Amino acid sequence: MFMNQHNTNINIIIVNYNTWKDTIECIDSIQSSLYKKISIFIIDNNSSDNSVKNIQDWVSSNKNFHLINSNQYEIENDFQKINTNLKQIPLTIYSSSENLGFAKANNIYLQKFIKKDKNEFILMLNPDTTLYPNTLSELVQSHNNKDLEIVGLRINEYTSNQLITIGGYNYFSLTGSITQNLLSGNKKLSYIHGGAVFLNSPTLRKAGMLPTDYFLYFEDNDWCYNAIKKNINLTICNTAICKDKVGTSIGRGFLAQYYYTFNVLLFTKKFFIKNLVFVSLFQVLRFIYFLILKRNTNAAIGILNGLKDFILYGKRKIKVN
Repeated sequence: MFMNQHNTNINIIIVNYNTWKDTIECIDSIQSSLYKKISIFIIDNNSSDNSVKNIQDWVSSNKNFHLINSNQYEIENDFQKINTNLKQIPLTIYSSSENLGFAKANNIYLQKFIKKDKNEFILMLNPDTTLYPNTLSELVQSHNNKDLEIVGLRINEYTSNQLITIGGYNYFSLTGSITQNLLSGNKKLSYIHGGAVFLNSPTLRKAGMLPTDYFLYFEDNDWCYNAIKKNINLTICNTAICKDKVGTSIGRGFLAQYYYTFNVLLFTKKFFIKNLVFVSLFQVLRFIYFLILKRNTNAAIGILNGLKDFILYGKRKIKVN
């Protein structure tokens, strides 16, 4: 028995780490949505910038929200307390005592929705994204809740409003490189953009929780690759648009390149092990490109260290399917 999708709650999960201003702007855009059946779940990954207090203060001063503060000892009871029939939007802030990363943080609530009897919608959002008032309505309107599908949005750049990708990306297993999808329609995707992912409860139950072998990158790639193998479709809602500030919390330097390099090799080892040598050589070319052509020493060192650490520790990190 499937849900009446036009009167179905959308559970929005946002992972915050030292980005409280972005998170508040994201929440602010959500409260302006034309679609009103909403619950919001914020997981703070042990931020050092007083994020929780700042978000709490802002939410408490806004009459549109009903605030629930939670921690690891209270989360189960607090989850049961959530009342989606309130005129206010239920907003739960979970404070983690450590940086769990993207996947583990999202999984805190994804596992609750997997076990929940009632079928609802789930939307995973990055904190540096904002929604248009009609975004949620467009997602619900275009979604066929009888199908098992993971839905991607149209992602525009925050300042210029120029298109970044429609739905997600295509992955090339021989090099480990990625290209964004710039064509509307039902073009086949490798994975949905992890900053904005929409699905229903039955799809989540079949897809399962996000893989925790990675940190920062490739959780969405791995998750969607496994979903495809389980006959879950990756689809696009071209009329549902969000704006993305494009990685404001980590930037594009050492850390970004380190984790991208390490994780693309992990992903290759797990699913395309025959291509591991080629993908490794391509990372060497990326190192040369950033060092010589881009003159970005920090990024180049990040790539080199990611490659080195994968050689040293990658064998223990992940199992081959």
